[in-house]
Amino acid sequence: MGSIRVLARRDVQEILTWEDVIRLQAEAFALFSGGQAVMPVKTLLQTERPKAHMLFMPALVAGAKGFGVKYVGDFHENLGRGLPHLVSAILLMDGETGRPVALLEGSYLTDMRTGASAGLAGQLLAREDAAAVTVFGAGGIARPSLEAVCHVRAIQKVWVVGRTEARARRFVEEVRGKGGRVPGKIELTTDRRLAVQEADIIIAATNSPEPVFEGRDLRPGTHISSVGNVTGRELDGETIRRSRVLLDSREGCLKQARDIYLPVREGVVPPAHVQDELGQVVLGERPGRQNREEITLFKSLGIAIQDVVTGLHVLREAERLGRGVMVDFA
Repeated sequence: MGSIRVLARRDVQEILTWEDVIRLQAEAFALFSGGQAVMPVKTLLQTERPKAHMLFMPALVAGAKGFGVKYVGDFHENLGRGLPHLVSAILLMDGETGRPVALLEGSYLTDMRTGASAGLAGQLLAREDAAAVTVFGAGGIARPSLEAVCHVRAIQKVWVVGRTEARARRFVEEVRGKGGRVPGKIELTTDRRLAVQEADIIIAATNSPEPVFEGRDLRPGTHISSVGNVTGRELDGETIRRSRVLLDSREGCLKQARDIYLPVREGVVPPAHVQDELGQVVLGERPGRQNREEITLFKSLGIAIQDVVTGLHVLREAERLGRGVMVDFA
């Protein structure tokens, strides 16, 4: 069967740039919404001992360009063992032969492509003069989401609302220390209403089971990106009602995103209110932001085609640069 290229986290880190990964998310969403990707809804397994949930996410790009599957697990008890609670790997296959060609560390790629989806949504849906961002969450997805948004808009001020003050302070220190386009003016706050009312862009990147802010506090013209919350509900029905909603996957969100399907079931919004996908905006089938007063919302649970498209790019670059370790797979 030949050999397989194994790419460690450092390989992926040194290959991916924000320019590339934001562009790749646009490509992935367009492939999906344009019917050029085969992608079943992700499979979720949950266990109580150990306490964990595990996702298995396959996708295929049409035209024999390649296919793959990502595994990502959230093992809560790892925190007590001094280990990362999120673990992930991506297996890529040749589209013509089906032969496994690469195994990638998946956590960094997942964070990057998730953040880049918030960046792409900001590029397409936020006002061009958006200058203030509020971030709800201080975990692994919050930082790349903020970095990506700052890559597409000239952000001058950031508010951070974390679950705990200590965690939020660590987040601010990490973001400030990394440099890039994130502004130095970053403030912590526990006043959620103020943080919402001051924001041009809101990033919700939490695992919260309950809404993290009230939709009635949103000011006209705000853009919201809600990314990565697989099991909770970080947005209330009023936020959904007031917003023009774009989804990563209509089928996936209506089945698995409680922020989306609960307002429909509760009668807050009709089903037609939550039908459009961001990929349709990329393809020109739906408009981006339509006016300065419109409140826009991008809801994403993450879809496997993002991982496969991004992973295939990393593989091509790794082959060009001679990165990774070749392992006999015969």
